[in-house]
Amino acid sequence: MRFAYLVFSMFSALLLANVGYAHEIDLSTFDLEELVKAYNTNLEKVPGFVKSIFGNERIDVYIDGEQFVGLVGENGNITEYKKGGVDKPTMKIHTTSETIGHLIEGEKTLLEAVKDKSIQYEGVGFINKIKFGIIKIFQGIFLRG
Repeated sequence: MRFAYLVFSMFSALLLANVGYAHEIDLSTFDLEELVKAYNTNLEKVPGFVKSIFGNERIDVYIDGEQFVGLVGENGNITEYKKGGVDKPTMKIHTTSETIGHLIEGEKTLLEAVKDKSIQYEGVGFINKIKFGIIKIFQGIFLRG
């Protein structure tokens, strides 16, 4: 789960630098190269078990229903990124620019966004749907309250 959290943390930091008002995000100014460098530089903050679960995924990120970026993870590192999406994704993350704005402004934490489902993730393909379904069951147990 923290792989996804760290990806959104990097999104938030870059968006904060690129916009005047967090709730009026202009995704066309997003610097993907800076995102990847920042993420890979901070990789040591991601626990090993998280890297083993999420660190080798092909992730398509959707913002406001639009396919925004594709990320390829290898041993926790982002090794490839592409505006739009990646070929054969194994995971999808969905959120809104409003949610990213709330994260930037500190009105919501990443954990709260996952808990209230303003950030959602899903596996692509039969095996990944089962894998992420099981992870969501444990997430539900640990995020109660």
